[in-house]
Order: sequence, then structure tokens, then C-alpha cells
Amino acid sequence: MWAPVTLYYLTSGQFGLALFEGLWGLFLIVGLGEYVVRPWLVGRRGKSQPLLMLVAALGGIQVFGLAGIVVGPVLMSLFLAILRIYERETDGLGPARVDTEPYAALHANASNESPAAEPPRETPNR
Repeated sequence: MWAPVTLYYLTSGQFGLALFEGLWGLFLIVGLGEYVVRPWLVGRRGKSQPLLMLVAALGGIQVFGLAGIVVGPVLMSLFLAILRIYERETDGLGPARVDTEPYAALHANASNESPAAEPPRETPNR
């Protein structure tokens, strides 16, 4: 919105207002939004795709109304985080695998011993 207003001031001969409006829009509006507000909302290490977040924001607006601008991308980020955790836990190869190595070692030790090698159990006195 500030760019057309700046152009209007330039064409109408109000160079002081055009300079003020241009600097205001360029540094405060764009700079503050891009370098302060966005990192605050997304985080310093946000690894999200801008197009995906735009679609999430538009879908969020459609479903949740004005609050969907924030709720849509948050839900999309949450879904992607859960998906990454699932992928890491399953190594991307399907359902989670259980580490059976300790159980295999126990089973191997148990099968090497004969039932007679166990010490007799004491029976309680009645």
C-alpha cells in the first residue's frame, strides 16, 4: 500500500512526503516485517517452504477465519514435525521396528542351559 501512495506523492509534486512515505514503507514496514516479525513467528531456524505456508495460511483462513492466518501454518508445521519424527523413528522403511537384539541374546542364553541345570526351588513351609 505504501508504494502506490509514494508514487502518488511523486506524481503530484510532493517530494518530501514521497521520500518520507518511501523510506517509511521500505525500512519500517518491509524491514520490520521481514527481519523482526517473521523470525519471531517462525523461529530463527524455520525450515518451512514459503509456498506451503502460504497455502496453509489460505486454508487456515478458509477454515478458521481470520485466526487461520496463524493457526493454518502452525498446524501445518505441527503436522510436518510429527511426520519427520515418524520418519526418523521408522527410518523411512514402514512401521516402527523393535530392537530385538537384547531379546535374542536372552533367548540364546536360555536355550543353551538345560532344565536340570537350574537350582531346585524352595517350597514355603506350611
